[in-house]
This record gives sequence, C-alpha cells and structure tokens, in this order.
Amino acid sequence: MFGLLLLAGCAGGVSRQDAMTFNTTLAQGDYSSAAKVALASGAIEPDGKSKNLAWSLNAGSTLVYAGQPAQAVKVLDGAETLMKEQDLSNFGNTQYEYATYDGIMVNVYKGLAFLGAGDKASARVEFNRVGDRQSRAEEEFAKKKQKLDDEIKNKSDGSFDIATAMQRAQEDNSYKDFQKELGKYANYRPFINPAASYLRALYLMSSAEGASDLEMARSELIRVRDMVGPSQLIKEDLALLTQNRKKATAKTWVVFENGQAPTFAEYRITFPVPVLQKKGHIGVSAVTIALPRMDFHPQADGHLSIAAGKAETQTSPIGDFDRVMASEFQRRQDAVMARAVAEAMVKIGLQSAANQTDNQFLKIAAIVGSQISTADTRSWTSLPKLFEAARLDAPKDGRLTLRTQAGSPIGTVEVPADQSSIVYVKEVAPGSSPSIQVFPL
Repeated sequence: MFGLLLLAGCAGGVSRQDAMTFNTTLAQGDYSSAAKVALASGAIEPDGKSKNLAWSLNAGSTLVYAGQPAQAVKVLDGAETLMKEQDLSNFGNTQYEYATYDGIMVNVYKGLAFLGAGDKASARVEFNRVGDRQSRAEEEFAKKKQKLDDEIKNKSDGSFDIATAMQRAQEDNSYKDFQKELGKYANYRPFINPAASYLRALYLMSSAEGASDLEMARSELIRVRDMVGPSQLIKEDLALLTQNRKKATAKTWVVFENGQAPTFAEYRITFPVPVLQKKGHIGVSAVTIALPRMDFHPQADGHLSIAAGKAETQTSPIGDFDRVMASEFQRRQDAVMARAVAEAMVKIGLQSAANQTDNQFLKIAAIVGSQISTADTRSWTSLPKLFEAARLDAPKDGRLTLRTQAGSPIGTVEVPADQSSIVYVKEVAPGSSPSIQVFPL
C-alpha cells in the first residue's frame, strides 16, 4: 500500500515549487523563461518526448507565445503521444488525466504554430482535428465513463455501497457551496470550445479549397454565435462567406487570450457510510475523500482597442474558457467522485482486514492509509480565461496599433498588407507583458 502511494507521486507529477515558479514567470509575461521552466520541470527532451503530460502542455503553449513554433510542435506532438497512451492504458496511470478541452487546445496551438512556421498544409490537418475532436467528444466521454464503471466494479466486493456513499458526500455543505459557484459558469454545451471553432473557421474561410470548406466555416461560426450570443463580429464574418472571393480584400483578425484559465484546489469531505461486516452485520465507517474544485481568476484587461490608419475597432467575446472548463467539469464530476469513493472503499477493506489480525503494524498502516486522500489538482495553467477577437481590413501600410481598454499602448505590429492574417495576443494578468504573434493565413 505504501509503495503504491509513493509511486503515485512520481511519474507525471508537478512539484509545488516548480508550479509556483512557472506561474510567477507566466504572470509576468516572460513566456520564453516560462517555457524553459516547463521544459526543465517536465524533463522534456529536445525532440519533444516526455513522460509528463501536464508539463508538456504548459511548455507547448508557452513556446507558441514565445514565438518558437518549431519547438512548440515537437513538444505538443509529445503531449499527444502521452494522451494516446493514456487512452489505451488501464487504470493506474499516474499521468495528468487530460480533459477534452485540453486535447482540442493542443490541436489549436499546433495549428497556429504551423501557420507561424509557414506550413499551411499541416495547419489544415490540425484545424480539421479540432473539428473531429469536438464531434467525437460525447462518444469519447461515454467510453471513458464505461472504463471507469468497469474499474469501480472490479474494486467492489459487495460490502460497500458506492451509490449511497456518493449520496452522503453530496450532502456535505462544502460540496453544495462549490456546486452553487460552479453553476454560475457551467452553461455551455459540454466538450465544445467556441474559440477553437472560431479559429478553425478563420483558417477555412481564408484558405478554402472549395465550397465544402466555406460551408464548414459557416457551420463553425454559427456554432460560436449560438454559444456566445448575438455578435456583430460573427455577423460580419458570416457575411464574408457570401462575397466574391476574387474581389475580396485581405483581412486582419486580432485574437486576444485574456487572463488565466481556472486552476484547481483541493477540498475534503468526511461522511458516514454503511459497511457490510461479517455475519451480515451493518457497521458505519467515516470516510474522507479529497476532491478538486475550480478557482476562477480575474481578466487581464477589459478588451483591446485596435487601429489601422483611420479604422478603429475593439475586441469582443468569441469564447469564455471559464465556461468551457466548468461545463465539462460539471459533466465529469460524478466520475471524479466515484473514483475517490472507490479508492476509499479499498482503504476501508484494508482496514477491516487488518483489524481481523493480531498484527499491530498492519493495523497502524491501515489506519494511516485510510487517512491519506489526495485530489489531482494538476491542469494546463497557461490557458486563458477569455477569448476575444476583432477584424479590420488589412492595413495598406502593414501597421496595426494595439491599446488596452484604458488606452495604454501595447505596441505597433507589422502585418501582411496583401494577405489575411491573425494577430494573436496573450496577456495573463493585469499589467503583465503581452505576447504578440502574427500568423499569416
């Protein structure tokens, strides 16, 4: 038992000190240094291979922000390899258990990185994978749920009622308080990221190889509109699809990653559950389980103001990542609790078996083991809180000026004057240095 507890903390772990260093560097807007911290903490090799998914995800995205697309692709390829291994493995995997939104964002960042490297063909593959992941999300969720159900069934010996235990846990005030907070955010369609759909639409409408690409772009924009609400930006983007492409002028889109995505913290629940003992007697055991809860963070800025010559506009929402994460987490929450309760069941079984022996060491070990419960609070912490976007005609002089909502200058960006492009802006915290990348479409 102690050996298993030690092993659980090795592969795929994230040390608290490394995480603090990474998050501090990220909040300052030093994306190159943040990438170095993630690469070192995850022992990620130069070819992108890794044994630590959480660090691979954070390293991959910060390399994109730092303007190192070639290395970002290698690291994100390594992350996808770990995801595939996780999908194929049985229970006992100690890697960070990735969410659907993680997989979607891997393909988004790889698509952007390929655009940054001038490889449009590979970018097309990644943006098509975004669509594929979102279309398969419900099916994949059902498979993972069945896998968990089988795992829990294998652990059950008939002496412990998991359904009753979950009901007791859900009566806890800490759990109820978190549900109220979660309910404020969990109102998106689960497993769908409208910002990812928007970026895919921009690629398809700018690099269309036929009518089917334009129709898919239309479908993605309508999905964004349906999730985010009425939007003048989306309305105008949809109108572009009906224009004569030979006469169309180049466009410049500004996409703004605003703030930091929710992180996870641990909270504990202790509750009584009935346990079937020898000779059919019913006993009561106190069970403590640790669960993850979401912590939400402030925006970095209200919006961005953009000017190109005499034209001016500002960013508007294309996706609330708080809601993306909360909606999926709410869907997965029962599975998280079921796994925690099942693990508690095993500990109760060990304690019950130890109590039937004269071995004092086993009794003490079982008592200590029953008190150890840890929630997995790892996450892809460099993801944003909000996605916003704006669009202008590509400036004739190739210069775009960015300002904060308060009017403070962010910088002047050089963009293609005769080609559509995405100006990708990342700002993690108020006052932090932004990352500005230009991706030709």
